[in-house]
Order: sequence, then structure tokens, then C-alpha cells
Amino acid sequence: MHPGTILTYNVTDKNYPNGDSNGDFMKKRIYAVTPRDVGGIGDLIFDTIQFPNYQIDKETGLLIPVYHDKSKLLNAGENKPTGDQLLCSLYNFYDQFNKPDCTASKQEMVRAWCIDNAHPYNLRELYFDLTDKEYSFESDSSYVRRDGIVDAQQFMDDCAKLYHHFSYYLALEDLKKGKQRRAFDLNHEGRETTGYDYFERYKWTKSHKLPDLGLSPDANIVEEMQAENAYWEAHPDEKGVRAVSIETYRGFATSPLNDMDELYEKLIDGFPTFRMCLDRIPQTHSFGLLVQVDSVFDIAWYAFASYVTMNSSPNEEYGLYKPRVCKACQNLFIPNGPRQEYCDEVECQRSRKRKNRRDCNERKREIMISSRIAPKR
Repeated sequence: MHPGTILTYNVTDKNYPNGDSNGDFMKKRIYAVTPRDVGGIGDLIFDTIQFPNYQIDKETGLLIPVYHDKSKLLNAGENKPTGDQLLCSLYNFYDQFNKPDCTASKQEMVRAWCIDNAHPYNLRELYFDLTDKEYSFESDSSYVRRDGIVDAQQFMDDCAKLYHHFSYYLALEDLKKGKQRRAFDLNHEGRETTGYDYFERYKWTKSHKLPDLGLSPDANIVEEMQAENAYWEAHPDEKGVRAVSIETYRGFATSPLNDMDELYEKLIDGFPTFRMCLDRIPQTHSFGLLVQVDSVFDIAWYAFASYVTMNSSPNEEYGLYKPRVCKACQNLFIPNGPRQEYCDEVECQRSRKRKNRRDCNERKREIMISSRIAPKR
């Protein structure tokens, strides 16, 4: 297969060969990428490589691939990770790594991710090396190991850019739905990096003065804080924000929704440039305009861009759904249906069932209360 190939779910009537429309979708190989394909139709699948293990160099900290059989390195068939799967995996990986209380070794975490998912860099060169008919393990394995060296710090830097930009996008989407908390907390400090500060200017500052609280000139700081807390509890909806405490989250002083055009420009500017080139397709003996990807981050950014272009995914009709954030663990996951809000992790499904039981009990109580106060006929 050509390394620029994209596999998509073909959402035309060709999905149903021989009149079969039972939903068993056929994958169609697309070589020549048109603007419509680039717009994000289908679940993108790229050629990737997966080494069984990596050796961590004690002096440099670099990860050197270890393998003995090239036939097991090329992801094939259903083992190929999709663009959405790589996006979710990299997002969740960095979310876990950047937690302030995470103490795991950077090299060990990157090594585990590469073994479980895919080799991250130099995909084109490695793919050509491993698919070369004249490849010899004895003479060529040293070149493959050299081209497959992974710098854990580079991996983390690339992962951080993807993670923080996708977090920013999620915050913008929440704001459109009237949810401010993700945007409010975006600038949190992590183990190695801090989130974007684009929403800091909308927060309460000393310039947002409270009205006269009736305090005496001799009031100490504790009395001032108590008076401020009492004010926010008495005025929870002031300026359209929910006041919990002066010391905790109480929303923005001014609404970011007034500047959404500017905020979306920041989103667009943060995307890398996607490379496309004219190349010859050996399988069809023709030329095609191909998207060039050389790392799992290229693939994830491309999937991210496709995600953004789909306001409501055209593929939901065909059983393909955009990634979303689990309501329990906050991890990114690909839902199995349009209403799934919790990922498939056991604990998250338990949380979903507990919430359903609470909601059911609450509805029963409301029915009982309403029946008691209803006038008798």
C-alpha cells in the first residue's frame, strides 16, 4: 500500500454491494485526495508501524526500537489505528502525564504508548524500508533502528501542543453551549506545561469592584472575605455568572462570547500547515494529490482538523461518531452511538448506572410529592 493512501468509509451507495444494506460497511481505498475528502469524510486510516519493544539508552534517554521479524511491524487490517483513535489516545496520554501528581518516568510512559499504539515518527522512511522487496534483516535492521529512534522530550513537546489546542477547542464548544467551566480552568498549571491563557482577561480582577458592603474601616481581611462570600451567595446570577465563592469558581466577569471571532482565529492559527504533493500511485499507474504524513502527530492533527470542520458529523447516519469527552473520567473517547456520554471503562459505566438510578429515584420522589399536593376531586 502506498504510504500516502487514505482509507475511508465510503458513504455512497457503494457501501451496499449486491444490494446488501445491512450496515456492514465496506472500506474503500482512495488514492487521489479531493478537497471533499480532505474536508473530513470518513474515518481516516493511515499506514503505521508498531515495534514490539524499545530499549532506553541510559546516557541519552533516547528510545531505540527492538525487533526480530519485520512482518509483525506493519499494522494490517483492523489493527490499523484510525486518525480519531490516535487523536483520542494522544490527548488522554498527555492529560495523564501532565497531572501535577504524576511521577511516572517520561521515557517509560512514551515507550509504553509506542508499544501499545504505533511508532510515532519517520513513518514514510520506515515504511519504504520495511516494504522494500530487497530488505534483509541482517544488512538493513541497523538502518531501521537508526531511523526509528524516538526522542521522548520531542514526543512530549508535540503531544503538549496537540493536547492544549484540542482543550482550547473543547472550551470554545462548551462556551457556545453556555458552559463556562472548561474555559475558566483552561490556564491550569500542569506537571510540565500550562494551558492557554486566552480566557484570563475575562475573569474577575480588582477592576471589577463590588458595591459597598457596609464594612467598617477597621474590618480585617477575614471579615472582608466573609462579606464578599455573602454577597456572591446573595447575587448568584449577577452579570450572568454563577457565584459559588470569592475564593472558588464564579464564572467570568465579561463574556468571551462577545469575542468569538477573535477566539476562533486563534484556534485556526494554532493548526499546522498540512502538506500535500503530487505523487505517482503504483497500484493505479496514475498521479494523485496525496496528503503527506510522517508522524502520528501529523495524523492526529489532520483528524482534529476534520473534527472541527464537521459541525454535526455527516457520518453519524452510517454509525461513525465524532470523539467526545467522557462525563465521568474526562477522557476523550469515540462513542458507539449518538447518545453515549460515558466511555466504555468499567468504572465510568458504573458511574453512568449510579446517575441513572439517582435520576430515576428523583423522578419518583417528584411524582410522589406532586400527587400528595394535588387537589382531590
